[in-house]
Amino acid sequence: NSIQELREGYFVDLVNVLVLDLSFNDIEVIGRASFTGLRRLRELDLTNNMVRELEADAFVDLVSVSDFDLSNMAIKEISSALFSPMSSLTKLDLSNN
Repeated sequence: NSIQELREGYFVDLVNVLVLDLSFNDIEVIGRASFTGLRRLRELDLTNNMVRELEADAFVDLVSVSDFDLSNMAIKEISSALFSPMSSLTKLDLSNN
């Protein structure tokens, strides 16, 4: 795949998705509310992208995510509030950033 950016509304109609693998794309920007609609999502894999920008409320709808992989990217800075909506989060991988 060659997805370059995620913006609000990308997944709005995919309410029953439980696992989303967006690894090995060309994603550079994850914008505001990019994952709106994915309230049942349990696992999200964004590994091996070139994310340089994570807006503070990018993950606002991800209340059910328990396994989140953001490894092997180009993240330099993360807002302290970025993961606050994720009350079910048990595994977070930020290695190799």
